[in-house]
Parts: sequence; C-alpha cells; structure tokens
Amino acid sequence: MPMNDKNKFANKGASAGAAAAKGAAKKPPAKPKGFGELKPPRDPMPEIGPSRFRFVSAEEGFNPGTNATSYKVKVEALDLDGSPHTAGDCFTLVFMDTAPGKKDFQLCIAGFAGYEDVEEYNAFDPAGELPGAAIGWDNGMTPRAEELIGRIADVKVSRGGDCKDKEGNPTGDFYRRYQWFQVPDEDEAQDAHPRIE
Repeated sequence: MPMNDKNKFANKGASAGAAAAKGAAKKPPAKPKGFGELKPPRDPMPEIGPSRFRFVSAEEGFNPGTNATSYKVKVEALDLDGSPHTAGDCFTLVFMDTAPGKKDFQLCIAGFAGYEDVEEYNAFDPAGELPGAAIGWDNGMTPRAEELIGRIADVKVSRGGDCKDKEGNPTGDFYRRYQWFQVPDEDEAQDAHPRIE
C-alpha cells in the first residue's frame, strides 16, 4: 500500500474518532455536594396603616444581587388604636440609597429623635449627621445616636409602587411610604430618652 494511502487511512480514522466523540452524549453537569449557605428569612415589613414604633437599631445594608445600598431601621410595634400590628411585632424599614430614599431615612430618624417639623429638625442638625451616626458613621452626632434607642414615633404607612426584580417583573411586594409624627416626651409611652436636642 502506498504511503499516501496509509496516511489517508490514518486521517480518516482520526476524523471518525473525533466525530464520534463530538456526537457522543454530553455528560450531565456535576451535581453540587450541598445546597449552599442557608439564607435568613427576609426582614418582615410593616403593613399599611397607622402604627406606633419603638426604635431598636439602624444599619447600612447591601444587596449583592442588585448591587444596591440601603439603610435599615429595626423597630418594635407598640399598641395603637387602628394599627394592623400587635404589640411586640418586629419589623425592618428599608430605605434605598437614592435621593428620595435618603430623604425618607432622614425623616424617619428625625421622627424618632422627636421632630415632626423639618425646619426645626434642620436647626438642630444642620449638617444632617444624626442619620449617619445612627448607622455607625463617625461624626459630630455619634455620641447622640445611642439616644435614639428605645424612642417612640408614630407613623402612617402607605403603599408605594410595585417592587420589581432585575428583569423588571413585579415581585408581588411593594414599596412603603412613611409619614412620621413625633410622640411628645409627656406621653407615658415615651419612656426611654427625652427628645434629642
């Protein structure tokens, strides 16, 4: 057999083997060995209607899935006529790191500090440092931030727009809007610290 024919045969065999391997059924993907880290349940959000909340804590949050920063305020519900909540229910109020979200977070902190009037609050905290101090930023209001813990504020929760996932589909949840009202120091429920001044 001439040398060229031998090479032809060898090439045909190699091509046939490659084609067979290419056409062979692909292996299923490897199965994970575990389900991954167990994620905690989502923070409960308050229902629509009037409520009275006690300030528990505040923190800066970050969602790696959406690459979004937020400000979270943990609260405990107290008894209030007409409230959809039971005393002792705990919630997390979430404010996104956007211009409207920051303003709503500032109004929330102002309400717990004992202010309902924006101009009056701005006279007390002209640089707007108390909200940052509440989430752990070091600034001129840091020593005062602890005085928020245990303070009471009334709030009217209303329905905002629908929440959407990354693809723009509704998630079934909605954004909350908050209107804050001071609870005066004379109210017997306001038993933690006096108004922050």
